[in-house]
Amino acid sequence: ERGLSADLHYALYGFKSGSALHLKNPLDKKERARLVESADKIVSFVDAPGHEPWLHTTIRGLVGQSIDYGVLVVATDDGIMPVTREHLGLLLAMNLPIIICLTKIDKVSNKKVEAVEEDVDRLLKGVGRIPYSIKSPSDIPVVIDKLGTIVPLIRTSAVTLQGYEVLNRLLLALPEREKSVDKPFLMFIDRTYNITGVGTVVSGTIKQGRLQPGRALIIGPDDSGSFRAVKAKSIEMHYYRLSEANAGLVVGIALRGVRHED
Repeated sequence: ERGLSADLHYALYGFKSGSALHLKNPLDKKERARLVESADKIVSFVDAPGHEPWLHTTIRGLVGQSIDYGVLVVATDDGIMPVTREHLGLLLAMNLPIIICLTKIDKVSNKKVEAVEEDVDRLLKGVGRIPYSIKSPSDIPVVIDKLGTIVPLIRTSAVTLQGYEVLNRLLLALPEREKSVDKPFLMFIDRTYNITGVGTVVSGTIKQGRLQPGRALIIGPDDSGSFRAVKAKSIEMHYYRLSEANAGLVVGIALRGVRHED
């Protein structure tokens, strides 16, 4: 009824020469590929369901990915919900640095925004974290080296774009966390596709290691608990062809040696 999503979705954000690159049409495959090619920093988002009936999908989305940071969204017209506490607990259990966006501030009074922010402050202090409200880009250096202990709070509106410049600057400043690129390749499969002219494609976030086209892989387990030898034909990230993919990237891998129905 409200268009709620029960699945994981992936989004892409890029920066070039310190400025954010915006997609005019996020569904345009060619535009997304051009952004990957031209950006000098890419931020990939794994958008997990925010409603309680699909908490198991959110858990799968967090645990099965190579996540660097957690962005917790609190709508100011709703305030803290029971599922907000659940999602915060998941991020803390995974020891992820957390950023909190207070959204829809255009829909409520300043008094309501202040009240919700105070509630978030109390929630964070109760779990041993230090909330810090970021009002301008000049506040970012205060928190960037202490993420994990300090939790930045940013007030945002998708209507007025308030807070977007601060959020952009924070995303640009985030350091890349250390990845396990020297370990054996491992990726949890989120989705499978049967693409005409390509064949079987699996997608997900690389948990560890690195992969090049032509490499032999093992996929499974299937319904019988068996694994199968396959080969990576090609690798794409947001429709841009890669010669190598490392831990942390969201990719699609075309496979040889397995059918989609398998």
